[in-house]
Amino acid sequence: MSLYTVDLQVTRDAAIDVVALLQLDYNAPDGLELISSNQLYADLKSVYFRLEVFSHGIGADALRERIQSAGETVLQHRVREDVSVYEGPLIDTTATRNIDFRKNFMATAPAALRQARDRLYSRPEDLDRLRGARVGLLSDGSRYEHRHYASPHLERDAFLLARHAGLQPGPLWLDARNEEELIRTVQAVQGNFSSLRLSGLDPTYAMEVAERLEEIIEVPFIHAEAIERPLLMAAVLQNAARFHDLTLSGATGAVIGLGPEGEGLLDYLLQFGLTRVYGIDSDLRQVSRFEKRGGIASSIDHVYDYADFVVITPDCPVRLDDNRFHAGQMVLSFHAGSINPRHMKAEVAERCYQGGEPHPVFVLPGLFGAIQRTRPRKITDDMLRRFLQTLITRGDQSGFLPVPSQELFKAQFESLA
Repeated sequence: MSLYTVDLQVTRDAAIDVVALLQLDYNAPDGLELISSNQLYADLKSVYFRLEVFSHGIGADALRERIQSAGETVLQHRVREDVSVYEGPLIDTTATRNIDFRKNFMATAPAALRQARDRLYSRPEDLDRLRGARVGLLSDGSRYEHRHYASPHLERDAFLLARHAGLQPGPLWLDARNEEELIRTVQAVQGNFSSLRLSGLDPTYAMEVAERLEEIIEVPFIHAEAIERPLLMAAVLQNAARFHDLTLSGATGAVIGLGPEGEGLLDYLLQFGLTRVYGIDSDLRQVSRFEKRGGIASSIDHVYDYADFVVITPDCPVRLDDNRFHAGQMVLSFHAGSINPRHMKAEVAERCYQGGEPHPVFVLPGLFGAIQRTRPRKITDDMLRRFLQTLITRGDQSGFLPVPSQELFKAQFESLA
């Protein structure tokens, strides 16, 4: 006995009695027993159905021939062994809807579940087949004005991963009451995913939570604000310096607005060879962490006078004095309104750039696509440096970042190999 799933697209006229059209019967007079028939979707010209069929001796090819004999009323069809549903994605997130969207519907017959359990998932490690392409996007929303604002951010990021990396993202807003509950929840759900990404945490505790999770999580783990954003800012700085024929090695830098972004960026600046990196933040806890990682707590006056390179992080609501910067400095602001090059002298403004929050499309699909291909146990600094090179070597004058494209994503997918 075999169990088949039949997906059909038929004309609207044929949809009136699709069971009679295919000469199927619930009592199996000829070896084919109809288990269920469900309409999935209807548009202006056609109707989509999913049938579950038990076969007593009739193979898949014979079933296909019967469907084809129905003539032009059947527009498209697919026949497969029911267990094959479990060999691919159970949840198929796509950027657009077409006939393939029916893969989102998994067979629910108890017999299908039994076959899948007995043939494919008899051991716990077999579950890797299910979660292999599934990425968990998690946030407690505490970084945002209202916690539920995390949902639109997560949905946006899920779209980017599904569209450009071919993964199955699972966006989850965790309305945790405190950090301990958040950590326990992330630890509990990790078994459903091949990798995890945490974003949108309150900067006052984000790094502590991320560090603790890195110790206990058994799948690759990314803290978005500490890894993705610093990667982008570091790439922009490197490409901007090269465009202006400036050298980072041996220079003095400054990061205004610390937290996860500031700490992550500090690591890259030290790797680039900067001898001193000043840090400014109103939160003394962030300043203390910055110093422990090799940065130097400073005043804004010191930055104006001595920093060769200044980076203002995205979540730093500061307005700086445009007249205090001097010729020779490079200033990159990722927070809208922090500086205004139009108010600066020409020789100063030519190296000062006012932008906005860098978009995750430059790094998010490529990074998780690379992780998916290499399946590392942990994300290492060496892997991130290699990934960073895909943004540095392909930067252009227009924005100091390469245009997002399939070529860029392919290079990023292959960067960690």
